[in-house]
Amino acid sequence: MKNKVCLLVPYYGKWPVYFNLYLFSLKKNKNLNVIFFTDLKYDGTLPNNVQIINMSLNKLNILASKKIGFKINIKNPYKLCDFKPAYGHIFEDYIKDYDFWAFGDIDLIYGNIFKLLPKNWRDYDILTFREDWITGSFTILRNSYKITRLYKKSKYYKKYFQEEQNFIFDECGGLFCELVNKSPDYILQIDKNDSFTYIVRREELLYKNIKVFSKKIIKESIPKNDYIYYNNGKLIQKDNEEFIYYHYVTEKRKDIFHFPKWDSIPEQFYINRFGFFTVDDFFSFKKNIIITFRFINSIKKYLIKLPLKVKNKLIKIAK
Repeated sequence: MKNKVCLLVPYYGKWPVYFNLYLFSLKKNKNLNVIFFTDLKYDGTLPNNVQIINMSLNKLNILASKKIGFKINIKNPYKLCDFKPAYGHIFEDYIKDYDFWAFGDIDLIYGNIFKLLPKNWRDYDILTFREDWITGSFTILRNSYKITRLYKKSKYYKKYFQEEQNFIFDECGGLFCELVNKSPDYILQIDKNDSFTYIVRREELLYKNIKVFSKKIIKESIPKNDYIYYNNGKLIQKDNEEFIYYHYVTEKRKDIFHFPKWDSIPEQFYINRFGFFTVDDFFSFKKNIIITFRFINSIKKYLIKLPLKVKNKLIKIAK
């Protein structure tokens, strides 16, 4: 386990439509083991590096209360985001054999993670993939007492854990607009609420207690005329820049963006602001037809309904 990372993912609700894509991308990252804590069942075949542990939200609350030392009562699964920095403490019994653990989301597709990490990545205490804030979508942390309890350096962590509101503690407390594209130390000037990013930067830059790797090697939006090429485990942008992962955080909220319903996910495919395409479709006229259908479908609530025959024909083409 010395060169492996254990990603801890408590998950409740229902599996998303893109879950098969997430699992597919994990197959290529054999040094990333994932443990889901959930009351959901999965009927498909899991990759060898993915494990599901049955745990109700109530049992998770009991475990978190025991480990953290005061009553935890998570009611809304989205609230779990605030607890990400504490996962290494809460689930410490599951990661005893690992030198590193991680927290993250599943609304993303991974590229070649360990190829893009620095060769000396094990020398860092935290590896995160933006300079301006800690990436809640995926961050790697050392499995040490100091790092798994780092969240307790926040003056307000008890408030953040006990109140129902989501404080975005795992990242920057909601200061995205203020911090975007700023230097790592800028948060020390403006964050008065001790977010996890603030705590990490203070320990790193002021106290010199920890070593942090932070570099933007992720993709979180696809502008017009841009695309991503997935090629046998690699995520490559139009200009040939390679990424650790593509996070759907922007596109998944748009009606024009569609996830594929492939029976078998191909080893090569393209993604643009309209969704996923096979290689053949991306370089053929059919792509324009698919995009047109997706656009029409996204605005159908604003238009008079298409004749059924026309709609069925478009659906057939789009498939």
